Amino acid sequence: MEYNVDPILDDSILNKLTAFSGNTSRTNATGLVGRTKNNQHLQHRYHMKVILIYGSENDKPFMQPARDYLEGESLEYVEEVLSAHRNLSELIEYLGKLEQSGEKAVILAIAGLAAALPGVVVMKTSLPVIGVPVPGGPLNGIDALLSISQLPGQVPATTVGLHKKAPLNAAMAAHRILKLAGS
Repeated sequence: MEYNVDPILDDSILNKLTAFSGNTSRTNATGLVGRTKNNQHLQHRYHMKVILIYGSENDKPFMQPARDYLEGESLEYVEEVLSAHRNLSELIEYLGKLEQSGEKAVILAIAGLAAALPGVVVMKTSLPVIGVPVPGGPLNGIDALLSISQLPGQVPATTVGLHKKAPLNAAMAAHRILKLAGS
């Protein structure tokens, strides 16, 4: 059986996806096999999740609405505390391993003040990244919001607003991305 594959993907990415799934059929970036030549729809083969990466342990309480939403929707998520300033080498190592694994996820990068985390994360992985600015510091999070929303061209992180419902919005956006990917 031959499959129609996303033509944008090169063989190295397809090989990673095949190795990750243990499947010998060709797949596209969403983990969907797509359609067979006789146009039969095939179901997704990957279990996707949300990864919350915090710039600081102190940011975790702010994200409780996101965790509540993810749990309420029975979405798998993992949490890591890896600062772009204090733990840069560990962050890059974690993202490198994540990228090599071929695992599919949406990353919420949670950071306050200078908020370098979302920009670093988006440059070290091909996964979708949603930056979540944390209120705090002398500017009450405005600096974090601007740091994330004003990333330069070809640094495609998205962001949510700066308010108490922002974590919920980030989780809901991640959920919608996963739905598009068939998870």
